[in-house]
Amino acid sequence: MGKSRAKLRNWKNNSHNPSKKKGKVVNLKPRKKREKKRRRNGGRPCLLSYIRSIADLDLAHRNIFVHGLGWDVTREALVEAFSPFGKVEECKIVLDKVTNRPKGYGFVLFSTRAAAVKALKEPQKKIGNRLACCQLASVGPVTSSSNSADIALRRIYVSNVHPDVSREKLKSFLC
Repeated sequence: MGKSRAKLRNWKNNSHNPSKKKGKVVNLKPRKKREKKRRRNGGRPCLLSYIRSIADLDLAHRNIFVHGLGWDVTREALVEAFSPFGKVEECKIVLDKVTNRPKGYGFVLFSTRAAAVKALKEPQKKIGNRLACCQLASVGPVTSSSNSADIALRRIYVSNVHPDVSREKLKSFLC
């Protein structure tokens, strides 16, 4: 029992702290080089890169909900609008079951989380001839804080109105 206590005492005093080892001065600063070397040698990756790789696998961090799309928007147009931000893995425009026309919203799945973050830095994008808004799909509905975005989302286009109809009559019909 005396030997094991001596070993424990020795461990406490010297072995867990490399800078206290007798006769050796250990430089603790070049940590990044050691981590890169460990990764190159097939060792375990550092914890942060491991967490990032797990987050990249999660669909909730890569799936973007896009609303405000026009009825003439195609899948190709949506992919073209989001491809500058990164590789688009999947793109889906939600269609009306009866008319088989787009409902005005869709989903874009990026291959990496970083590409999705890049796309969300500018939440409003011009897709086709309309201004569409996007957000992370897992977040759910978010109210817009900017007043100009709120006005843009409330604006509608009414066609085939007779020129003799007054502004008040049209306003009373819509309200």
